[in-house]
Amino acid sequence: MRRTLSSAKGGPRFTAPKTAKSRRGVRLTDAAVAALARHGAAQEKERARLANLWEDSDDLVFRSTTGSPLNRYNLVKRSFKPLLRKAGLPDIPFQGLRHTAASLLGVAERPPEGRAGPPRALRRLRDPRTPTPT
Repeated sequence: MRRTLSSAKGGPRFTAPKTAKSRRGVRLTDAAVAALARHGAAQEKERARLANLWEDSDDLVFRSTTGSPLNRYNLVKRSFKPLLRKAGLPDIPFQGLRHTAASLLGVAERPPEGRAGPPRALRRLRDPRTPTPT
């Protein structure tokens, strides 16, 4: 994580994360890397199709349908909440996805022997305000 998208009066802008701890790498599974590669290929096709309508906003992984940074309100209200309803899932906050991911990873991977809790990487996915064993 090298930058964050902040809301500003002049529109969205990229800023550095607030703390040194926030500037970090994120390890991905092979499946996640493959999914991101497919996503990138689909974005390139969309970019070619839209030609001069495409807004080239740096090197974003997740963008709007025209290439601009995602608007968090639109993401939640127009995409995330309708998908939850369509899938018959409970209405959770968007931030709850991080907790869901940590839970699913915890089920899929056994903690190393001799450890009292989930691996450190999984604990980091959880809400930082929640105390975790060290």
